[in-house]
Amino acid sequence: MIKLRSKNAITYKGKAYTYKEVLQYSYLYGEKFDSDKQPKKILIFAENSPEWVFAFYGAIRKQAIVIPVDVQSTAKELAYMVNDSQPDIIFTSEERKELVTGILPELSYTPKIYTPSDIPVEQVHTAPCDEIPVGEPDETVLIIYTSGTTGSPKGVMLSYKNIMYNINAVSISVPIYKESSSVMILLPLHHAFPLMGSLICPLYVGATVHIAEGLNAEAIIQTLNTGKVSIIIGVPRLYDMLAKGV
Repeated sequence: MIKLRSKNAITYKGKAYTYKEVLQYSYLYGEKFDSDKQPKKILIFAENSPEWVFAFYGAIRKQAIVIPVDVQSTAKELAYMVNDSQPDIIFTSEERKELVTGILPELSYTPKIYTPSDIPVEQVHTAPCDEIPVGEPDETVLIIYTSGTTGSPKGVMLSYKNIMYNINAVSISVPIYKESSSVMILLPLHHAFPLMGSLICPLYVGATVHIAEGLNAEAIIQTLNTGKVSIIIGVPRLYDMLAKGV
């Protein structure tokens, strides 16, 4: 999923993380997730950030199924998805921790809850930087919840085969993504489209991703300029806002 490369992998708020650092941070996140017993499922409930990425690949290191959830979900919606998917661990941001702990009485069991401050990363630069391999084709790697507009959200299981088919389609069959690409992470990563198009595929081919600080025109323009962005993953409403900002 990620190979060791001599270049930046992520930029965010003026700070850059190399591919080596992403591998090291994800190693430490994975070790924390695995500190008691190997987790089968890890739910991520947090805003787009480098820590979101570290948690995502830390989970994959441990061959866990990742369940990215909309950070704007209500307590009721979150409780439903947690009860439905039964993750061993919920990784959340400091800002959302109170909401997560607040749903514990509504759950049928008690998952572990981690935030970035719970992950010991002080010695990150001495941590191993082992590459992250692709799992077995038929193994489930993601559970993506639908929006639930016609009923309760449904968890859609995606395999490594599904992921690799998408990657190959846009990096080999049609070479849109290249190592030289500069990609903006803007849309929330709990959606399959931006998760694949602005994170998984770019880092797989060795591109650099730039995490925008917000979904507003000012943040978008700033990220475009500082990152010299060559690929944007967006939807019509986003492009309308961007045009007005320009």
